[in-house]
Amino acid sequence: MQTTFFKRFSVIAACFLFGMHAVAAEPGAAYAPDPQKVLRYAFRIPETSFDPAKLSDSYSNVLISALFDTPLRYDYLARPIRMVPSTLVAMPEISADFRTFTLRVKPGIYFADHEVFRGKRRELVAEDFVYSIKRLFDPALSSPGLSEIENYLVGSAELLKRVRASNKMDYDTPLEGLRALDRYTFQVKLVEPNPRFMYAMANPLVASAMAREVVEHYGDDVGAHPVGTGAFKLGFWKRSSRMVFEYNPNFRESYFDGEPAVDDAFGQAILARMKGKRAPQVGRI
Repeated sequence: MQTTFFKRFSVIAACFLFGMHAVAAEPGAAYAPDPQKVLRYAFRIPETSFDPAKLSDSYSNVLISALFDTPLRYDYLARPIRMVPSTLVAMPEISADFRTFTLRVKPGIYFADHEVFRGKRRELVAEDFVYSIKRLFDPALSSPGLSEIENYLVGSAELLKRVRASNKMDYDTPLEGLRALDRYTFQVKLVEPNPRFMYAMANPLVASAMAREVVEHYGDDVGAHPVGTGAFKLGFWKRSSRMVFEYNPNFRESYFDGEPAVDDAFGQAILARMKGKRAPQVGRI
């Protein structure tokens, strides 16, 4: 039953990004998916929020995957499962002792437009990931995602003691285990070797990139006003009733790809049908 559950959600997540019926964009043409191609899906339980730091349920996780980006993502066709770069130029550089992970953000990725950016295109930078992951330590959020990084990062135990004692998070306080090295590079340092830690960088509940100015603009209500770099933006929301996601025209140039096993007929058929097509393939959800 568990295998069926995760397989179903993998298909849903893939559909959110790519759809399954469309033609590839013409090379060099300004791209916009056909708004008449609409994906409709009914959830069995209501969403809880669009703030990644406050989520713990699988349904909301799928939703924010369409709105926000993580450093890594999963190749939905690969078996066994594997990760590939999402907003990175390449897979993270990992030290021989599996304690230091260096991640380089791809230049030219932009957030969806918002008034807080004052008419300028807001580029995704390394500091956005540092800030977003730091939000998990904020006692005001009581983030379920904290367990994914708590006591793993160098200096995190001390940070938690301070913020819990003061009941306040100072986002400008340096954290040795999580810091931006330059505009596009950030580094994660672990207390102990952990080869599996890299999976946290594909988890939307942990590593979804948010813009600090948007979070500070909306405060506690930021979960109702998501602004990310994902393929879609929130067009309409009636809580626990109806959501409409619309194409984000700032979404980067991205094309479908994957590496299914040679003997996986189902995966190979999807790859043959979709390889090289521009993402997303649907205009509305």
